Amino acid sequence: MLKARMAFTCILLFLFQFCNKEKIQQNANSIKIVDCPSVNLIDLFSKIELIPLETNDYSILGSFKNLTVMNRKFYIKDSKQNQIAVFNINGDFISSTKDQIGRGPDDYLNCSNYIVDKNTGNIQILDQMTYEIKEYRLNGELVRKIKFPEEFKGVTAFCYISNGVYVFYFSHRYD
Repeated sequence: MLKARMAFTCILLFLFQFCNKEKIQQNANSIKIVDCPSVNLIDLFSKIELIPLETNDYSILGSFKNLTVMNRKFYIKDSKQNQIAVFNINGDFISSTKDQIGRGPDDYLNCSNYIVDKNTGNIQILDQMTYEIKEYRLNGELVRKIKFPEEFKGVTAFCYISNGVYVFYFSHRYD
């Protein structure tokens, strides 16, 4: 069921991006898509369902930014409130990082981006203000801090590869 939802999302993004019969310019080359086959959702999925998310003081979302689905949980970045909210597959609220925002040495100041550790379910937050990645358990406990060089000032996203190796993405080019 979860894989079907992820596949559905990917297909929709693909269709919205590429099935528009307009010119797409990339690197001074033009591509014109003449015909795009029509696809009915019923041909792809036998069932589509909406999952209402539980609401309380910690789970109300201000500005939905990113969604990660992992281990039967939804991890949602709320850029307006600078937090990650976690819900189970039924939409029940589990936790948020709201209590880890800027109140002490183990807290983050700015959640620029985040990833979820697929093995533990821990949330790793990219904090541009402190040049650190901070990893938290779902109960809010700090697991570790990983310092990165201040030269990475423009980093906006990151990805964990393996064995402590991260890849960082910069929105600007620095010479």
